[in-house]
Amino acid sequence: MNHFIHRMLGHYLQDEAPADGGEGGGAAPAAPAPAPAADPAAPATPAAEAGSLLGDLAKPDGEATKPAEGEDQAAKPADVPEAYQFKLPDGVELDEAVMPQVQELFKKLGLPQDKAQETMEALLAIDQARQPTPEQIEQEQVEAITHLNKTWADECAKLPEIGGENFQKSLEITSKVMVKFATPEFRQMLNQSALGSNPEFFKFMHSIGSAMSQDTLEHGGNASKGPRSIEERLWPTSN
Repeated sequence: MNHFIHRMLGHYLQDEAPADGGEGGGAAPAAPAPAPAADPAAPATPAAEAGSLLGDLAKPDGEATKPAEGEDQAAKPADVPEAYQFKLPDGVELDEAVMPQVQELFKKLGLPQDKAQETMEALLAIDQARQPTPEQIEQEQVEAITHLNKTWADECAKLPEIGGENFQKSLEITSKVMVKFATPEFRQMLNQSALGSNPEFFKFMHSIGSAMSQDTLEHGGNASKGPRSIEERLWPTSN
């Protein structure tokens, strides 16, 4: 048995009074030891609190539970630079007009330089995915030229004096000018730009044809081979 416990137990048995009311051990009971004086400089010890397994997980009245010793604290937000500097892929340029708004937004979000760079790269990738392919661009151009050709050709057919019921005759006059003077490269330019259907260009070519005599416009003195389609008369090919 522990020597200290044995000594304290013997002391207790000697001081215990006998059943007949006499003094135990024949010795006067020892006076209780005076309580030590409180040290005014020592901090007060709070009373023990009864707690349970789950009751201490959340303190009442909104008191936050302190993290255990050694537990990782929440990471502090990284420093936000005064101005972001972005590394862009070759051939990519940012619109300087919107850069102040980008800088302000990234600062408001509290992005550090590395996160801002990642965000910018992601935005550029999204924008690149939205860009049409070369095939799509070419198809859009063809559709635009086709629509413009039709629109301008309809306007040519409604021009005063040379349009309306005189439109077919006006086409014959302009087509003879094209046969005699237009090179293949010039005709290709007219087709690719839709200029061959422009009302002002049509009036210009008609004026040239009307100012020339019929004998001058005949290609090699050959007579006309009969009516031709509008396309053949607008964009004829030379023999």
